[in-house]
Amino acid sequence: MDTTAPPADGGEEYPVYPDLSPAARRLFWTLNGPLEDAIRVAPSRYYDPGDVLEPYFRPGSPSPDAPSSSSSSWHPVSQESLVEPPMSSITVRVYHIDEWELMWSDQHWKCHRLTDAEAEAEGLYPHRVGPRPGDETLDPFEYTLEYCGEKRPGSYGVELKVEAAGDFVAVHEYVSAVHLWLIDMRDKLLDVLGKMEGQPPWPPEIRLAVFYFGRAQVRVGREERLAWWHRRPPAARSTAAGSEEEERRRRVMARLMTQSAAMIRERTEEAARAGLSE
Repeated sequence: MDTTAPPADGGEEYPVYPDLSPAARRLFWTLNGPLEDAIRVAPSRYYDPGDVLEPYFRPGSPSPDAPSSSSSSWHPVSQESLVEPPMSSITVRVYHIDEWELMWSDQHWKCHRLTDAEAEAEGLYPHRVGPRPGDETLDPFEYTLEYCGEKRPGSYGVELKVEAAGDFVAVHEYVSAVHLWLIDMRDKLLDVLGKMEGQPPWPPEIRLAVFYFGRAQVRVGREERLAWWHRRPPAARSTAAGSEEEERRRRVMARLMTQSAAMIRERTEEAARAGLSE
């Protein structure tokens, strides 16, 4: 799907970067069970204490005419576009997995700078280079597979492509595919999240949630932080309040300058008197 905006002034076209749609921003998405129990829908993109969250999955209930029948459904936001402008496919990556590979490389900078002989003298294993698994585009003599006896945490290929069945990737197409993908990676996520903090892997009982998703990398974390990620931004300060603060700062600065000028004048006069007395 084309995401290039037409030129406004007859100049060159420029790319339009999709962002989460208002519908997608309403999702409270956890990673602790099946999709039917994982997502709730807020009244708006921001969460205010006391807001009632609606279930994303709506189980059916028997009707008077058909007591044994059941017609379950998904919340109406499920059919909305995930991003704006809409896209026909989205490639999903995980921020923490990509970032941990970079952090790991930075942590082993000393190993990289040592020659094989120096590494052996310090009791460290020389670093080992070779082709990147599954990727032939990098120089195998430059890509490090192992530092100091530790294998490099690979992030190449850890991605999922979600393609639309219709004109655009809908919310449900995205969350139904990505939820299963992340659940399957739960142990890996717990391991990486702990290592990024310099700690052991997070314990399996930790409850996880998706903080951010869409065109950008998926970010996950502890479920208790989910409401913070959906918080309403602080209200902008009024013009009157800003003017009062500026006036207060101006008066403080003027007072400091007056005190400084008086101090300089006093010292100049003392120096002049000292010169006359000599």
